[in-house]
Amino acid sequence: IDPNKCTSIITSVHFTEREKKDLELKSYIKKMLYLQMKGFNISADYVAHPLLFDRIETDFAFLKSNGIKNINIKMFIGRYNEKDYPSAYTNEQKDFFERMRADNQEFEIMNQKHNFFHGRLCYAGQKFFLMDRNGNLKRCSSVLKHYGNLFEKYVKFDDITKPCPKIRYACPHECEENSLITNGKIIPILKEDIIEKTFIIKKNIIEKSLILKRVVNNPKLLKKLIQKH
Repeated sequence: IDPNKCTSIITSVHFTEREKKDLELKSYIKKMLYLQMKGFNISADYVAHPLLFDRIETDFAFLKSNGIKNINIKMFIGRYNEKDYPSAYTNEQKDFFERMRADNQEFEIMNQKHNFFHGRLCYAGQKFFLMDRNGNLKRCSSVLKHYGNLFEKYVKFDDITKPCPKIRYACPHECEENSLITNGKIIPILKEDIIEKTFIIKKNIIEKSLILKRVVNNPKLLKKLIQKH
């Protein structure tokens, strides 16, 4: 794979989970260094779970000492100790994010209300898709509607930019990248499917009608079809 054809590779480095199988993260570091050496724009994303704040700086230093160039601190999204994160981060913890040079996107998401993107038009399904290891395409991490399979060379694109139907988001970073300021009319996914299927049926009927009309108005073509059947 040509590194110039790959915009970026983002890896998640969950220390406490990786340490259970590989205490010194040797396998992870080896793969990271290999891809760095090959010229890929690869980074390690470190999720700042509330339990990890006393070791984050040490973990960052460990990765850097082992040659990892790009390390990003990311906020934890979820519930812990009866608190919803990232809104539950304290001012001291937010200052820590700033000290660790978190990018602006983290602070934008951290300060948003939980349904900020609901109803806003989004490029997901047009310019952005979520793809699994088998090539299956979904609209995004939150809306798991099927859009084809890249490996089978079938991709369905939305004709229009659609609004986000979700109130909670699996990955707000996707929302930040693809959401527009404009709101749109929210249509339930099931109703959306029915509208699309109806459109396809109508389109097929019109196309068949045009073909039939062309045949009827062409005596030579009509004669050929009669002789063939």
